[in-house]
Amino acid sequence: MGNDVFIKCYNLTDATIENGIKFIGYGAFSECIRLTNITLPNTLTDLGEFTFQNCMNLKNVVIPSDVRTIGDSTFFNCTHLTSIVIPDGVTEIGAGAFKNCSNLTSITIPNSIQNIRTRLTAPGNKLTQNNLFEGSNKVKIYVKSEATKQLLVNSGVSADKITVTA
Repeated sequence: MGNDVFIKCYNLTDATIENGIKFIGYGAFSECIRLTNITLPNTLTDLGEFTFQNCMNLKNVVIPSDVRTIGDSTFFNCTHLTSIVIPDGVTEIGAGAFKNCSNLTSITIPNSIQNIRTRLTAPGNKLTQNNLFEGSNKVKIYVKSEATKQLLVNSGVSADKITVTA
């Protein structure tokens, strides 16, 4: 699915993407401010950057098990999103993917995560903080191993937000 396909479709409330789609492009549903539910296909492997940016009423998203990459700012400013489970198999989460998800209280991150991208800030391109959950102050992060927790901590996520579950 291409970039900006449904950008600013202000009256879109529900969407179902047909099987066969493997990639959702940059900003595809950006600023669909009334979108509350989206059904993603089992064939999906990549969520592009800014896919659901400013979908402030988005409440329900199930990420399919074949997804490998969640792009930068994918769920930026999805203020009604309360919980999300990232399936085993996802290997990369982009910078600011859940930034400003102010009602996000629970996220489960699998052991398959290998990279959490961060943004470097000038001067000197030093990492000042991981903005993955910036503005998502209520979030509690659940991981299944100490190694995944350490990956998050090394990426700048505060250890007190992370719980290791069995």
